[in-house]
Amino acid sequence: MVVLSLESRVSRFAFFLVAALMLSNISFSLSCPENATSYILGFQETQNLIPIVLMFTVLVIVAAYMIGTAFNQQNIIIFYKDEMFHLFFSVLLLLGFTGILYTSCEVSKGFLDFSFSAIGINSPCYQTNSDMLSVSTCYLGTMESKGKVMVESFVSDSIYNLMDSTFAFSLYFPFFGGVTVATNAFKRTYSMQFDSLNNIYVMPALISISMQLQILKFIQNFGMQLIFPLGFLMRVFTPTRQMGNAIIAFGIGIYTILPLMYVLGASMYDVALGSCGKYSGIIDDAVLGGCGTKNNFFDVARLIPQAFFLPNLAMAVFISFVMALNKAFRVIG
Repeated sequence: MVVLSLESRVSRFAFFLVAALMLSNISFSLSCPENATSYILGFQETQNLIPIVLMFTVLVIVAAYMIGTAFNQQNIIIFYKDEMFHLFFSVLLLLGFTGILYTSCEVSKGFLDFSFSAIGINSPCYQTNSDMLSVSTCYLGTMESKGKVMVESFVSDSIYNLMDSTFAFSLYFPFFGGVTVATNAFKRTYSMQFDSLNNIYVMPALISISMQLQILKFIQNFGMQLIFPLGFLMRVFTPTRQMGNAIIAFGIGIYTILPLMYVLGASMYDVALGSCGKYSGIIDDAVLGGCGTKNNFFDVARLIPQAFFLPNLAMAVFISFVMALNKAFRVIG
């Protein structure tokens, strides 16, 4: 009787959470992010499906409990207890989802506040009230704009130098012939340098950064609307629970670890390289100029890490996090 009484209390508590979830629009007055749980429940395509699946799961649990106790079928009773725990964990995860995102966001903010203040850099992209995805897209947008300016400038300079290289000075004497001197032939080399920088470094970097920016914008605008409702919907339903766990783990990763890695990586655009002055000895060039000119070697070098190396690092950490979290979800519920 004591065991049945304890099970009854747990059941009532789980059912109370489900009822509260379906009858109220849950919200949390947190700024980072705002009302993630209610946003998931308010998504038009799944706002009716999630409560229906929750109610269906409750009915299955009640039916399993009644059949198992009435016919003394231990396997059905075990199924009832297992499903009741999974339902309770699903509702608890849904209710605490905003807290998960909020905590990760605050941790990254605290780290960046400390790092930026210690180094003494004031970044226009990092604002106190901005979330990680906004900071990441701001940095990538800045790099994309800089890359576009460099591509246009290098193409223009290459064409002008190529045209100037054809200039020739001719001196002709009747009866004696003449001589022609290409006084600007050396500018063809300048044109080739602009073409090489543009085709080998700047253009591939611009394409990579633009693709990353579009992916982050898609996550920012549509990721929560698509991924999390589908994940919670599949997790509550028994046959698709493991797939739901994987989708939720993937969603948490793209809203916590991936933006955090992008913020840390993109902030290196301001933090790690610092000012051009300390590298003036290797930056100065006869064609591109030095630190005082626009689109010099330093500006090109700042794009390379975020374009090629740092995204691979972010993906490696992201995949490791998602796999570990999915495994944890399988163990817990």
